[in-house]
Amino acid sequence: MMRETPLLVIGISFHSDETTVAWLKNLSEAITPVQAQVQVMVVDNTIRDSSDEFFAKLREIMPSIQTLKALTNLGYFGGAHAGLDEWQRRGGGLPLWVMVSNVDVTYPEQELFTHLLDTKYPNDTAVIGPSIWSLARRGDWNPKITHRPSRRRMHAYKSLYRSHWLFNLYEQGSRIKFALSKIIRIIRGAVVEKGKSDGLQDIYAPHGACMLFSREYFARGGDLRYPGFLFGEEIFVAETANKLGLRIYFDPALKMTSADHVSTGRFRSKKIVKFMHDSAVLLADRYFP
Repeated sequence: MMRETPLLVIGISFHSDETTVAWLKNLSEAITPVQAQVQVMVVDNTIRDSSDEFFAKLREIMPSIQTLKALTNLGYFGGAHAGLDEWQRRGGGLPLWVMVSNVDVTYPEQELFTHLLDTKYPNDTAVIGPSIWSLARRGDWNPKITHRPSRRRMHAYKSLYRSHWLFNLYEQGSRIKFALSKIIRIIRGAVVEKGKSDGLQDIYAPHGACMLFSREYFARGGDLRYPGFLFGEEIFVAETANKLGLRIYFDPALKMTSADHVSTGRFRSKKIVKFMHDSAVLLADRYFP
């Protein structure tokens, strides 16, 4: 039986061997001050006969790492759920915190992990969203959604995601809009400095690139069994937390960076947009009928 784990980090890899190796090297350095309190599990969603060579490279970096080869591509949360389930099956128990992370994030400061483990968050905390500085957008992904979306907006996404080209046009337009709004804020002198901490903020949903789940989230019946395949996990988490009577917070003191879309790409393929459409239908019909 393993001893209680304050933090379990679950990284999901999909055709991202080199990126995952770099992620683990950075993570192993970042957790140095609290190394005894952190365990790592990597789930490989890559469809191939064996992940042994890949896992051997990871063990060279971190001998204590736990690994799981998925039999098929389980998706982001599907892989995370399988990883947590396997961790507990191996006797790991339920950690105080479970970090579900893409492998395209990096941790520039060791204080992230010491802050997380030293901070007493509110008792009603379900999930913490960290500051995720996007290298591509030059802005913070969080807070992702501050307030619950309207029914009209959620059902509009079903139409938007029907067209591969329409969606990509919309997404490129969103990037331009974000860049222009940032320029305007700079001109007005209202832009917030990178890394500036304004304290804990109650939000609707954090960005899915990295989420920190409290033990209370799972103890009250929450899980990672997202019924979709990819995309929309944030809404699922937000609605689950609300149903459990728990809250989601953004903590800007937890700082990381993201290269963005290492597994799905920046220009979305027809297959990816189809996944997005399926998730939009699922979320709108289930949570915003």
